[in-house]
Amino acid sequence: MSNICYPILRGRRLRATRLDGCGNPVLGPDSTVVTKGYISVALTANIEEGEEISITNANGDVCVLDTPCPKLQNYSVEITFCDVNPALFNLMSGQPLVTNGGDTVGFRMNSDVNACDSGFALELWTGVATEACAPGAGQSYGYILLPFLQGGVLGDFTVENAGINFVLTGAVTKKGSGWGVGPYDVVMNPGSNEVQTILITGTPTGGDFTLTFDGETTAPIAFNANGAAVKAALEALPNIQVGDITPGGGPLPGTQVSVNFGGSFAGIDVPQMTADDSGLTGGTSPTVTVGTQSESSTAPGPLLEPIAVADHLHLERTTVAPPEPDCDPDPLGTEATGATAGIPGTYTPANSYGPYDLAELQDQALTASPLSAWTTGQYIALRDGSSAHWNGTAWVAGVA
Repeated sequence: MSNICYPILRGRRLRATRLDGCGNPVLGPDSTVVTKGYISVALTANIEEGEEISITNANGDVCVLDTPCPKLQNYSVEITFCDVNPALFNLMSGQPLVTNGGDTVGFRMNSDVNACDSGFALELWTGVATEACAPGAGQSYGYILLPFLQGGVLGDFTVENAGINFVLTGAVTKKGSGWGVGPYDVVMNPGSNEVQTILITGTPTGGDFTLTFDGETTAPIAFNANGAAVKAALEALPNIQVGDITPGGGPLPGTQVSVNFGGSFAGIDVPQMTADDSGLTGGTSPTVTVGTQSESSTAPGPLLEPIAVADHLHLERTTVAPPEPDCDPDPLGTEATGATAGIPGTYTPANSYGPYDLAELQDQALTASPLSAWTTGQYIALRDGSSAHWNGTAWVAGVA
């Protein structure tokens, strides 16, 4: 394993995801917004310094001194926007939207709104300054996640002969996130590594051969080398690090040697090696053949490890491109097609969201399970905060 260092620069994208008051992602048709319409995102670490204990003796000398270790409490976050995005402001602050003919055209600031009744997660993508992309890996990005924030308020702004910028202030990160590994594909999850094989035919009795990988050629390798010798020759190349190669099989020429590309090449489609067998002697037209036993495979996926209860910030490098910005909010999950009785009931299929209110529920005509009347206490929660249940023939308001 190698330690990868990288400088990050410039903000590329911002994605906010609606959370409930306990830090869990909220499924729904307008639960996430992606934008590049921001100027800056400022994080301020709030540190608990603790109380230093210092005791002096009768002579005025310090006889006891205990300095506590500082401890991170959370981060305060301030975001300056260059666009007015009502859906994004609503998601982050909980403030009501202004609509006109079905279009969202603005927002209001209402002092009765409690910003701690909801929350949001914030993802940021940055650029990574690199000399070149790794073979088959593509462009890299910095990925920053703040999994649980609450308390966002749209603060001071000035109307003048200049651009008018809105600032979200007062948001702080909190413990207890329900983000887990997240609902999005943000990192390249490791799949299988590429395995190439080296086979010698023609039963040579002496000499050597060379291998070339991505323009770099090894020192001569003996005709009867084992896997460890092939590994050493390849890892001596400037474009292969120690630990990138795991050999198998051998020794040559009777048994082929396999080369598993791991380490910095894990899951990457690496260049095909080539061989020069002109140095082999004896036998009958000895030939070195390099082939691919199995191709590499990777796929975008969620975080490899879930966010811990006390995690306030997560940062890593990724080769998964950030999402494209869109002024309109996007859904999280899919629209439900059915509902199963419970206290509360659940929507089907998995990761689906229910109707907004009773009228929408009746219009969508979700399939109830069971089809008989639900028993006392059973219901489903609608997105407007109300409840409904199946009475055996229709969806009606309230708890059974």
